[in-house]
Formats: sequence, structure tokens, C-alpha cells
Amino acid sequence: MQVVLYDLKTMKFEHALARFQHVIADLDFLPSRCLLAVADQGGHVSFWRMRPHPDQWTCVFHFRNLPLINGVLPCVTEVPPAAHPVPLCALRFGSPALFAGE
Repeated sequence: MQVVLYDLKTMKFEHALARFQHVIADLDFLPSRCLLAVADQGGHVSFWRMRPHPDQWTCVFHFRNLPLINGVLPCVTEVPPAAHPVPLCALRFGSPALFAGE
């Protein structure tokens, strides 16, 4: 599976991100940070740098969407080997909140 990126103004092919093993479920851009989030149906989420960032097309972080264990999110060392990631069907960056201070 892959995510293919095009420049919408020129319709020119930009890049293909091809490291996904499952069907892509959703993606979202955070333009202010040149960041793309990609979620797949295998429960994997990854964050990629986009242009014009100098490190464009690099994966900066990824994780598996794991279920809670005893009501808490487990750290990597506590995850049982048989734990399966929860498939994702939607992904969105939240709106930035304005903090004015006191």
C-alpha cells in the first residue's frame, strides 16, 4: 500500500510513501508543521514531514493503536506479544487552542 502525493496546482507527481502493509484508512495534513498523519486499517499511525520542510518525505514518528490494558495505555515494554493493534477508520488533527494566559 502507498500514499501518492501530487501538487494540486500543477498536477505533478511529488512523491510516493510506500511503507504501508495495510489499506490506508485516512490521512490528514497539518500545514503549519509540514506534517502528514497516515492511519491504516492495521492500526498503525505514522507522521511524515512534507514540503517545504528540509526533511521532507521522512517518517518522524509511528506507533500502533493498541487497546488499553487494565484501563491504561501500556508502554512498549508492557504490551503483550499477542496484543493486536486496533484498526483505524478516521484520523484528524485538532484545532490549535489559543491560550491567552492569566
